[in-house]
Amino acid sequence: MKMKTCLLSILFFMTFLVSGFTQTFTLKGGLNLSSRLVHYKGKSENEGLKLNPGLHVGGTFDFPVRKRISVETGLLLSMKGYKYSGGGLTGIKSKVDLLFLHVPVNGRVSFNLGGANMYGTFGPYFGYGLVGRNKYTDLNGNSSTQKSKVVWGDKGVMRRLDAGLGVCVGIVVHSMTFGINYDLGLLNQVPIDDDLKVKNSVLGVSVGYRFAKK
Repeated sequence: MKMKTCLLSILFFMTFLVSGFTQTFTLKGGLNLSSRLVHYKGKSENEGLKLNPGLHVGGTFDFPVRKRISVETGLLLSMKGYKYSGGGLTGIKSKVDLLFLHVPVNGRVSFNLGGANMYGTFGPYFGYGLVGRNKYTDLNGNSSTQKSKVVWGDKGVMRRLDAGLGVCVGIVVHSMTFGINYDLGLLNQVPIDDDLKVKNSVLGVSVGYRFAKK
């Protein structure tokens, strides 16, 4: 019930922003290629980690600051996670899918290219984990697969909150937008050991439609 109330409140707030204060609203979606950056005692431990494909969908708003410069924020549902394969044919495989509420807060600069506009954004993002699923396959002997829900917070080992930096470049052609973005997490997602640092890493491509007030 609390989660449903939170989502309805956010949707109401987004509608209020669109109707009263913003000049443009962009509805977009696309592909995420996510993984994790793992360091133990300062040494990279990324062997076996692979990209996990997922989706993102949502909307962003622009608050104009001056000509061609604006502040961009919004709300998206964004899938993160990772794949892991270790030990060859006698090891393990796992696939972790995580769904986050994702809120970017970016500075946006655009450039006129005649019939199109090139743009770039950069700034922090904030995320809140909603649900997660883990699929684990043990390849030792007879292959067996187990599925389980991700347990967040103090009862588990997965941090629910995420925050980091994002950068994006793209183009707008006749209200259609095409972009490539990269998000780097700065919060340790598995805070069980001071020597272990695990951060989200997401490469995304998106397409959208930009609604502008006249």
